[in-house]
Amino acid sequence: MIPANDHEWSQGFNVGYGSIYWTRLGTAAIPQIPYGDLTKALDTTAPVLSSPTGTATGSTTASGTVVTTNDANGTLYYWATTNASETAADIKANGDSQAVTAQGVQAVSITGLTASTTYYIHYVHDDAAANESNVVSSGAFTTDASTTPVTSDREYLGGGAQGITERRRKQREQDDQDFLDIITLALPEIMKHLK
Repeated sequence: MIPANDHEWSQGFNVGYGSIYWTRLGTAAIPQIPYGDLTKALDTTAPVLSSPTGTATGSTTASGTVVTTNDANGTLYYWATTNASETAADIKANGDSQAVTAQGVQAVSITGLTASTTYYIHYVHDDAAANESNVVSSGAFTTDASTTPVTSDREYLGGGAQGITERRRKQREQDDQDFLDIITLALPEIMKHLK
């Protein structure tokens, strides 16, 4: 059953292409639609996104989910930024994307983030007929702290036994200076008692 949509439709057979087609009467915009493309031509309903999430999975990685309805096709675009909201155009231009093959929960993974930083994941879905969904954004989440190992004395001082020896030498020099400072301050009192 073909909906009228304020126009009448008639069915025909295109001998040249060997396919059934529908003709939309009263408009020059779509004079003939091959039967296989009819659904796409009639699809003017945009996908609807809801329930966006974002979670840190490490110091530079995150994962997220979003629920899409109305269409099991097209492309899901997603982008993690430090802004609480982004435009659809920016998400598409700067983010990542993946194919949508089913309605429902779509899961994404993100890499290349900065440690100890607050992010939001933003989503938008274009279906196969180029209908654009609403933009939704996850709540804030913070990536883990960096896991860079603590630099050892040996690495800090240039490596090897020589680096450790140099640190110990400097510590002894400081200890000797501290001792001399104490003696210098106490020497006058000591001399009074010796007289």
